[in-house]
Amino acid sequence: MSERRIHSARANSCGGLGGKSTKSPPNETMDPVDFLEKKISGLKIDGYEIYRRESRQMTIESKEEQVEFSEKAVSHGIAVQLFAGGKIGFASTSEESQPFLERVAQLAYNTLGLVEEGVVIDLPKKGSVPSMKIEKDEGLARRSFDEKAHLAIQLEQKARRFDRRITRLRSVRYEEEEETIRIKNSNGFDEGYSRTLCELSLMAMAEEKGQQEMAWESQFSPYFKELDPADTGERAAERAVSLLGAKPISSCKTPVFLDPHVAASFLSVWASSFLGDQVMKGKSILKDHLGDSFYSKEICLIDDGRRSCGYASSPFDGEGVATQKTELVREGKVLGYLHDRTSAVRLKMHRTGNGARPVYKELPRVGVTNFYLEPGSGSRDDLLREMKKGFWIVDVIGVHTVDTVTGDFSLGAAGFWVEGDKRRPVRGVAVSGNLHQLFRKVIRVGNDLRFYNAYGSPSLLVSEMDLGGVQT
Repeated sequence: MSERRIHSARANSCGGLGGKSTKSPPNETMDPVDFLEKKISGLKIDGYEIYRRESRQMTIESKEEQVEFSEKAVSHGIAVQLFAGGKIGFASTSEESQPFLERVAQLAYNTLGLVEEGVVIDLPKKGSVPSMKIEKDEGLARRSFDEKAHLAIQLEQKARRFDRRITRLRSVRYEEEEETIRIKNSNGFDEGYSRTLCELSLMAMAEEKGQQEMAWESQFSPYFKELDPADTGERAAERAVSLLGAKPISSCKTPVFLDPHVAASFLSVWASSFLGDQVMKGKSILKDHLGDSFYSKEICLIDDGRRSCGYASSPFDGEGVATQKTELVREGKVLGYLHDRTSAVRLKMHRTGNGARPVYKELPRVGVTNFYLEPGSGSRDDLLREMKKGFWIVDVIGVHTVDTVTGDFSLGAAGFWVEGDKRRPVRGVAVSGNLHQLFRKVIRVGNDLRFYNAYGSPSLLVSEMDLGGVQT
């Protein structure tokens, strides 16, 4: 082991052994999880959990109908949690040779009590995860680079040829990932799974008479063959072109129609209110509203870790707890929160399989899986007809600025002013309000549920919202 690596291990004793190295490949004849378990077995502890993740990723970008950029990456990492006397120790490494695994076991033991105290050991047991079909494209790795590059090029072609006013395309991208997860603990649990995810995305720019408009679109699936470059490319191009000629309008209070993309953006911020750790810390406005009819009766909110072909579907979470379908809001009534081990124990509630682990080198935390609004019965045109007159929002800017505690927001917006069958593009305005009030004012939910990564929503019709435009 080099001196630099020793220093890295000491400096990051609570977070792992440092970055990925290419100098010491893992011993292919040795199972790193089982080897680490043997090293742990001699320590004086009450329990342990070993987490391992392998990932193979590819990104291809197209420009001028040629491959401009491509990247492949293979990574792996292993982490261990030790439990003793109500304390926890944690360490991780991307090196899986025996010396590093021995070191990571000792580091985890040495950090007992430095990470967290008052821990209640409640590790999942053997056989606690119900069977689930894992969505995996078994032939993905065998597909040629040219075949995947052609998909990115097709995406560019479909968007560019949609309309002559499409003058520029950015981040025209095909991405794929195959990940394998395994968790083993001292309670007899030893489970794993492997899944794939493929994605297309791009930004389209339309230009006319010196005005430029941009629109982003994406699509994902576990299966390569289900990606449709024409659908994704044309969606982005159509939205960009449709906004050409957009002008501000006067400030007013008006009914609002939210496009699924915009509604899903709001959901990505709203989700924080349902996370058990935020409730536990008093950072969720829903802390004292469990069982209350807090939102519109049209609102039914779900988090489903087992949704077929979902962006974040898996049989168990980052702690080995079985994922599930959790109803958070039903007809406006708040039914529950999302939990990992810690928040469930401290709030005296059941775990929901939401111990998220985006990277192996960090401890799990509460997160969403497939978080979405249940669709209603009306089409997009039905909701627009019902609105009669109002603002149809197709894009918002600055969603990251929404106050996740209070829900207050003021965001730039673009879309169409609708009066009956007449629509004119609008930009240079702002919408403001409160996220929780917004979902109380939903009067109709569409049937066009669409997911943008982990967040999904149909169209929404909102009774009113403040629109800041030109002062009159």
